[in-house]
Amino acid sequence: QVRMDAYWGLIQLADSASDEADRITVPTLLLYGDLDTSVPAVGIQRLRDRLGAHGDYQTFPHGPHLLLQGRHWPRVTATVKRWAGARATPR
Repeated sequence: QVRMDAYWGLIQLADSASDEADRITVPTLLLYGDLDTSVPAVGIQRLRDRLGAHGDYQTFPHGPHLLLQGRHWPRVTATVKRWAGARATPR
């Protein structure tokens, strides 16, 4: 069970982070499951707009809210690994 004040704090934190996303200047990967019933798709679209050229977006058809806790986790981790590897700079 989640206390209502904790849930409300999480919502406020997410809103604040989304509002400030246009200040991000590093490559950012945004992942979203199409079956997410916790975060509305319109909120994700606004976040994508704010991230602009710094944001890369990957959607997972039939993916839940907690992508790493569902059966999609191998695809999700492979996506993150591929994305991070493509941006890694050699030493």
